[in-house]
Amino acid sequence: MSTLLAQARLQACRYWPFASHAILSMVPTPRPGLGTLAVDQHWRLYYDEAALQRMSVEQAAGVILHELDHLLKRHHKRGKALVNESQWEAWNYATDAAINGDLKAQGIPLPDGLIYPERLNLPDGLSAEEYFRKLTERSEVQEAEDAAQDSPCEQPGDSDDNNEADSQNDGQNTQGEDREPGSDAGDQGSSYPGHEGTTEPTAGSADRLEHPGGENEASRPVEPQPIGSSGSCSDGRQRPWELGPPNEDNPGLDEADQEQVIHVTAKNVLERAHGQQSARHRRWAGDILNPPIDPAAKLLSLVRRYCDLTIGIGERSYRRPSRRNGNPHMVLPSNVAPLPRITVIVDTSGSMDAQDLGLSLGLIRKVLNSFRIRDGIKVITGDTQGQMKQLCLSDPKRIELTGGGGTNMARIVAEVLQTRPQPQMILICTDGQTPWPEQDPGLPIVACLTNPRATLPECYQPPSWIPIVELCKGH
Repeated sequence: MSTLLAQARLQACRYWPFASHAILSMVPTPRPGLGTLAVDQHWRLYYDEAALQRMSVEQAAGVILHELDHLLKRHHKRGKALVNESQWEAWNYATDAAINGDLKAQGIPLPDGLIYPERLNLPDGLSAEEYFRKLTERSEVQEAEDAAQDSPCEQPGDSDDNNEADSQNDGQNTQGEDREPGSDAGDQGSSYPGHEGTTEPTAGSADRLEHPGGENEASRPVEPQPIGSSGSCSDGRQRPWELGPPNEDNPGLDEADQEQVIHVTAKNVLERAHGQQSARHRRWAGDILNPPIDPAAKLLSLVRRYCDLTIGIGERSYRRPSRRNGNPHMVLPSNVAPLPRITVIVDTSGSMDAQDLGLSLGLIRKVLNSFRIRDGIKVITGDTQGQMKQLCLSDPKRIELTGGGGTNMARIVAEVLQTRPQPQMILICTDGQTPWPEQDPGLPIVACLTNPRATLPECYQPPSWIPIVELCKGH
């Protein structure tokens, strides 16, 4: 192993003593010509000796911690549940901004040219999901503006003049400026400010080194990568220079070993980390050792519980005798499927933003997909009173969101209680900034909050007899 890499790993252990086991668990893998340090999702640490020589020991240690944080936060798994094929670049920038912002706050040096929240014009201290959401929203706005500008609204005599002016300015506006994520300006195939702005030299063919043990797949030279480029540890997509799943010739960590290292690191955080700089680490360790309950699973459990009390699942009933009866002198019961009667109230007041409404519609989809028969599910959208009542049979996208004023869930619940037949339960999707019913109506009511309950003022706290499900906006 490289002496420079050994020094950098030792310095990384000094920075994060609680993560020493994880740092030393990464498998050093030489990659001459790579131009940087990178880690794949199998915990291989790829390094280029020439790149290490251009960094200080402290900077190389910071890069190692950056890559390790991808692994500890399971970014390659978290992205798969959130990102579609066209958004992976935004996810990589979001994870880099979250990690580099934390390392900068801890005073850990990093090489120049990396992604920080301020470079994306975003605030510090957000999660990767929050950065990703802001980047994708900004990209959608930029695409809409570009489409509006490209619309054929030019005067007949202006086309040639505009084209000539544009051709003169093309070469002046493609360099030396920070671009908004999602813009179409070309920077070596990248539409986000970041690695393309790197001024650090990368190792070319003249910098490629032969592995002391002879050339093999692990030591074969590769195309140089920009400083700060991550491997598949950030998104789970294998790079051309990675070695694939672990085997005898190219060792790495399998899923079980990875989880063991992550849990050991989390325990060390809670036992050793102290001070303000470790607050985020302690929150991460708490989530690893005591994972939060999936809000969708909790909600579906409540829905099934209340529906089972009334109808049941897998019960048999003589109300509909079985048609498959081989004995004409005996009446046999048939199976009965549950027919849930659920009213979903979606808050569309002015305090509900697009993200809150998206979580609400996602909730409806979860509820609908959990039942084979959905005829008894009714959706009400509105603010101070129900603006629309619609029997939602299959597709929640057909639900039209109305309202936009103040919020009064107590009034809407009172209206629902007057309907016949009454629902078996009521689901309320809201940000929580609303009055609640003062008395228990004897009908199960579940509140799905898009904001944490602890952030609500006292006057908007739901009563104790209403179960709460907090819909997470990000981790």
